[in-house]
Amino acid sequence: MLIVSFGLHKSASTYTFLVLRKLLQNLGADPEVIDDDLFLKRDNSDQIWTRLQNPDSCFLVKTHRRAPHFLQELKHSIKSIANIRDPRDIALSMIDAGKDSREKKLDDSMREVYGIHDAANLIRLDVNALKTWIGNTDTRILPFQDICFNSKSTFFKATQWLLGQSPTKDAIEEAMQSIKDEKNFRFNVGIQCRYKSEMSDRHSAYFLDRFSDFYLMNLLLD
Repeated sequence: MLIVSFGLHKSASTYTFLVLRKLLQNLGADPEVIDDDLFLKRDNSDQIWTRLQNPDSCFLVKTHRRAPHFLQELKHSIKSIANIRDPRDIALSMIDAGKDSREKKLDDSMREVYGIHDAANLIRLDVNALKTWIGNTDTRILPFQDICFNSKSTFFKATQWLLGQSPTKDAIEEAMQSIKDEKNFRFNVGIQCRYKSEMSDRHSAYFLDRFSDFYLMNLLLD
């Protein structure tokens, strides 16, 4: 099986990927992590397909990028999870991350985000990519608020869906805590629907219009 962990930026996708990897290992799947650069190259699809013929194989890919066009060839061997979040909240988090990156002189994609429109341009790419995964693979949506505020149940259901096996409550708690304890990992639960208090009505309306395709998919619970 090939498991793809896709996520919009600032949607807890890295945290989700790391916790699910721990849970899969705990259940004996022990997934081999494949770099998305390798996975998304057409030249590697034949090799991946051959290795997927082994019923015991399990591969895990984390990406923010579009599903490759050749994905149909692997479709029946793939399950994908997709972390999502309200684009308005993503934009506010991106602006914070941009300021932080510039202050720390980090070389990452957030350092060029200064304001609402910079964030919106990056989010547009993410939403376009999200639609390619939903349209081409068996996809389970994981909203940001579920990861942050209903974590244990969300990880239980996601793991059960991926493997058909149920992790124990202790295994979930251990996986979540082990990731949070890692020295170089930061995960902030944040404020749910922070756009309601931090974004102007004008900017909120701009996002509702620009990302109407996302909101019309009705993926968010709030």
